[in-house]
Amino acid sequence: MASNLDLKMNGIRVVAICLLFLPAAASLQFRPQIPKTWDEQALKEFELPLAGLGRSPTHVSPDYYYRIPVTAIPKTYPVYSPDREPPGYLTWLKRQEPQSAIDFQSLKTKDDWIRAGELVFNAPFRVAEGVSTEDLRHFSGGALYPKTARDGTYPYVRYWVAKKGDVRAFFTVCGSCHTRVLDDGTVVPGAQGNMNERVFHAEDLASGRADLASWLTRMKQNSTVPWRRPDPADVNPSFSREQAIAVEQSIVPGTFIRTGTNPLFPPKMPDLIGVENRRYLDATGLVQHRSIGDLMRYAALVDGMEQLSSYEGFRPFGSLPDPKTIVRHSDEALYALALYIYSL
Repeated sequence: MASNLDLKMNGIRVVAICLLFLPAAASLQFRPQIPKTWDEQALKEFELPLAGLGRSPTHVSPDYYYRIPVTAIPKTYPVYSPDREPPGYLTWLKRQEPQSAIDFQSLKTKDDWIRAGELVFNAPFRVAEGVSTEDLRHFSGGALYPKTARDGTYPYVRYWVAKKGDVRAFFTVCGSCHTRVLDDGTVVPGAQGNMNERVFHAEDLASGRADLASWLTRMKQNSTVPWRRPDPADVNPSFSREQAIAVEQSIVPGTFIRTGTNPLFPPKMPDLIGVENRRYLDATGLVQHRSIGDLMRYAALVDGMEQLSSYEGFRPFGSLPDPKTIVRHSDEALYALALYIYSL
């Protein structure tokens, strides 16, 4: 029979063992420290001066930014190559109700936040827009989707349900540029993308769905450098429709037209793998990466906020719109996105 002393010692051992596990259990509770994305002081020191201008752009104020409504992140569904699509798939999709993809209040662990960030990465760009299910499927096997994933999907695009019976499709906000499908069908998120979105835009021009005047205006706004003489964007308004189509067709996978770039000289898409350890972002390295907050700011700029910036008072895209007419991602969504990118 065990003595009272033995029993007490065994009890002490049990308590000691339990205490050993307390730090590990506590570490599972992830308490995110979410920076303010549109921090005025951080934005002032965020970018290096532009060549020829001697200063960085001036971005919209925090008051303006935080009056922009937060965009929803809908539940999305894969887009299959037509020859690999499950029977009745689109019919089933049209019976679904719209759903939200993320409840940030329910996220408990860091892995939860990373998984949420993956959903942001693969959310459709501007969920209020979109095209029909057929508009993106008919490019199957063409130059738009050079590779199909092993499961028969195109990981660069997603379906979502706008309302029951109304299924839309569009390129994903980050994944369409930063996802690569290898020859064996392996999907590599964060790698230099190999989808060629410009094929879609070239066909829009060729079919007449896209207005040439609007295309020319957008290219001028994207590439103007008004402090340079001559402005390299001045040639764009003289393009014919055939020349505009040729410009779109000339842009190869792995490059992309971005705000502040010339469509005749599109910059390369950098990969995002290992980006946590890079101190500068963007193809030109003009954006400092000092913290996760900087990656959140950069993501917000690329997502559309850079089109609202001014250069010594000049705004390439015109006067600021009513903030209620545009959308942005929440700080929580951008934080989750940054954590996911860091995980790659």
